[in-house]
Amino acid sequence: MLFYASATCILIITTSYPVLGAVLSREGIDYKLAYFIVTAYVLACVFGFLITGFFSFHLWLISNQYTTIEFCEKRGSDAQFAVKSPYNCGTLKNF
Repeated sequence: MLFYASATCILIITTSYPVLGAVLSREGIDYKLAYFIVTAYVLACVFGFLITGFFSFHLWLISNQYTTIEFCEKRGSDAQFAVKSPYNCGTLKNF
């Protein structure tokens, strides 16, 4: 789900950039339409940045064989999880 949300945001950002440029450079365009397009583009950029970062973090968790709870709670308090997960089989086998 995170992959598809990230890919969709990146697709929207790259394909709507020419529309944004046309709206900002054109004179006499309805300000409501321009506001809607600029706001939608900014929201897609922010959402895409956040989702892509969250997806990258979860890929790192998988490659190091951590669950989210193990990363947040056990990593700091349990000596067994301090350096690496005891369930880590290597990056390729973890996937």
